[in-house]
Parts: sequence; C-alpha cells; structure tokens
Amino acid sequence: MIGRAEDVLGEFGHAHDEGEAATLFDPETHAKLTAVVDQMWQSEGALRAGDPAMALPFARRALVLLKQV
Repeated sequence: MIGRAEDVLGEFGHAHDEGEAATLFDPETHAKLTAVVDQMWQSEGALRAGDPAMALPFARRALVLLKQV
C-alpha cells in the first residue's frame, strides 16, 4: 500500500521552508557565512552602480570572513 504524502514527508522530509532551519552549519559558521554574503551583496551593489573603488572594501571584507570559515 502506498502511504499518504504527509506521512512520507514527515518521515523523510526536511525543513526547507525556513532559511534558518535549512542549514547544516553550526551557528557561528552560519553567522560568518551570512556576513560574507552580505558583504558580497554590498560589493555587487557598488559594482552595478559603476563604482568599483567602492566595491573593493566590501569584497575584501568578504574574503577575510570567508577565510575565517
């Protein structure tokens, strides 16, 4: 007999509907990676605005944080 979808999801599913619940990293690593992504977005925004000099500090901070991970 084929089981109900709710039963299958309950037994084998994962919590992907909440971003914070869908990580396998410890909280400290997750926080650092979140900060890396934030810095990368800041850099991207400056690049899209046509200001590479403004983007560089954000990119450098992202790299420092990423190396800490």
